Amino acid sequence: MTKVSGAAWSSAPGHLFLTAGEIHIWRAYLQDLESLPLYQSLLSADELARAERYHFADDKRKYILARGILRTLLGRYLNIEPAALHFEYGKQGKPAIVFNQNKINLQFNISHSADMACYAFTLNEAIGIDVEYHNEELAYLEIAKRFFSAKEMEQLIQQPEMQQNSFFYSLWTCKEAYIKALGQGLFLALDQFSIQFLPCNKILIESAYQTGRWELKLVNTSAEYTIAVAMAGGNNRFQYYEYSH
Repeated sequence: MTKVSGAAWSSAPGHLFLTAGEIHIWRAYLQDLESLPLYQSLLSADELARAERYHFADDKRKYILARGILRTLLGRYLNIEPAALHFEYGKQGKPAIVFNQNKINLQFNISHSADMACYAFTLNEAIGIDVEYHNEELAYLEIAKRFFSAKEMEQLIQQPEMQQNSFFYSLWTCKEAYIKALGQGLFLALDQFSIQFLPCNKILIESAYQTGRWELKLVNTSAEYTIAVAMAGGNNRFQYYEYSH
């Protein structure tokens, strides 16, 4: 079973500041109904319209909370009022702050699953993050056969049966984080690159899409969730923060 990198989740300092090569990872639980009106008031018209497209009220609530928290954190890093931030989007929908509001070249990514949202922030370099809630009833082998490479399938079936579900999520989150860092979303074929877990917590990407140097990291969170982060460059320094409303 692959091991995840140790993470000591702590409260953030009052002033958020990033230096080159530093990665800030945040986790937030999307359960604070009392703060919902506040976060909803921060969203733009297009974000509110997207929230309305959710069929289930719980999904709508979690989207509003996750997006409102994102704006709050971005506002703290950029010293801009959260409601005043403007997003632009890549060809496959990856968000970024518009150039004239982003003088420090802050790069970020967001993911949420079940009751948890996760955020990654760094300077200058592309970054992607993915979090997945562990569904013990998931038909993971069928999904893996459809989306995993031959090398990944070999790794998966070599695991003891009781550990395969967890190992599946380790592979899946790494793959998702990588394609999100590339800005490709699900438009990139998942079986056309391989994630390989090596000794000493090293993770290798074998990919025809890869340009430059990339680093992948699995992050401790809880027994119910797996988080993976992908970022350009190497020898990055990590800080882990627990968001409180």
